[in-house]
Amino acid sequence: MGQMLKRVQHDKKKKAAFTLAEGATHVDQSAKPRRAAFTLAEVLITLGIIGVVAALTLPTLISNYQKQVYVNQLKKSVSVLSDGFKLMMAHDGVTELKDTEAYSEMGTTCSQDNILTDNCRSIREGLQSVFSGIQFTPCDGSEVKFLNGRIWSEAKSSSRTCMKFSDGSEIFDYYFYKNFTDQGSNNLSIDINGSKKPNTVGRDIFILDLLNTRGVYGFGSSFSAELNAGGVPEGDIYEGFYWRTTRDRTYSEQGTVNSEQFVSVLSHS
Repeated sequence: MGQMLKRVQHDKKKKAAFTLAEGATHVDQSAKPRRAAFTLAEVLITLGIIGVVAALTLPTLISNYQKQVYVNQLKKSVSVLSDGFKLMMAHDGVTELKDTEAYSEMGTTCSQDNILTDNCRSIREGLQSVFSGIQFTPCDGSEVKFLNGRIWSEAKSSSRTCMKFSDGSEIFDYYFYKNFTDQGSNNLSIDINGSKKPNTVGRDIFILDLLNTRGVYGFGSSFSAELNAGGVPEGDIYEGFYWRTTRDRTYSEQGTVNSEQFVSVLSHS
């Protein structure tokens, strides 16, 4: 009886097994699960979606990055200028720029048109003493535009003298008055990246006010003789000159600088 049971179990095992048919060379494994894979169409659709998203977001990312570069350079330039003119007063032991030797010995108002003359030697030498590496060289003749597309005629004419700084920035339109007060400021137009584009007022070019006792401010600020707290009407000849913020005023009446307001001068870029 025991032998019969063993034979039955052996027969069952034989039935469960399999053998290759005569002449067969492999076993069909089609019943095994396959790994999932993307089709070519799916890959192309995915790449297309990525391309659309990139096209929509990259310009904004690049614009924001460039804006931050401009902001940082502008802040640095204003800081360098402010420190330089403060140093000029400290050298002479005075509290007003008009009392410095550089200003008091000028023979006339000095600008980009006559800075190299003898009448302007004192202010030229005074600037050289506080701004290391400053150079007085002919402007490169590049075109300057406003945000509204208007051309600033002759702004960087090669017949004018630019003041070029060691960090690559340059002041191309400027006036140093022999006697001035906080109501009669000196205007300084600075290109924070020199001859590099876009050469546009409000993007990489800004007009500053140099005040007798208060330092450097944005053109059109509350201390400027050109004050216009409401901004300049669109289409006005001076559109783009003024520093504008969401509150239409760059500085407080006390002259304190608010960093949020300072940075927002580029908000309309």
